Amino acid sequence: MSLIIPTRIFLILLLILIAYTGGNPFDIEWTKITGGICEEFSGAKCLKGTGIREVNVFEPMFNITTLIFVWGITIFGAWFKGGNLIAKLERGSHLSKDAGELAGALGAIMVFTLPFNEAFISKAFGVVFLGYFWGHLTGIILIIIANYLKTKEETLLVNQ
Repeated sequence: MSLIIPTRIFLILLLILIAYTGGNPFDIEWTKITGGICEEFSGAKCLKGTGIREVNVFEPMFNITTLIFVWGITIFGAWFKGGNLIAKLERGSHLSKDAGELAGALGAIMVFTLPFNEAFISKAFGVVFLGYFWGHLTGIILIIIANYLKTKEETLLVNQ
């Protein structure tokens, strides 16, 4: 595989990062976000609040349990010995989105069935949205690779 796939995936990740941080990815401050309960704002800055702390922008995006859940279901459900690689990637793309939705459903069950606790609600909603995020991002990456292989295959057929 040439640099086409890694370059496209990098550009997509850059677009997601720009949307996520809401600003210039080349600004040194983009790696830091403030978390906690803000009680008084001034523009985009929190002046007063509870549990305010600065975290790395990537910290809230990575939850190893959610990644293992989504990627595990995707791999176990879509990858079999033999068969067409493009078809496997397309099935994996659909399945990863379904696995993300399943993670979201499990997070929603946690939110609405367990005792209310602000910290727990925050964690459960993190599971919900991270499940959707990683399921869809994995699906997008798999379909990019499948589309590349399809195009390469179609080009070979036309040139014959």
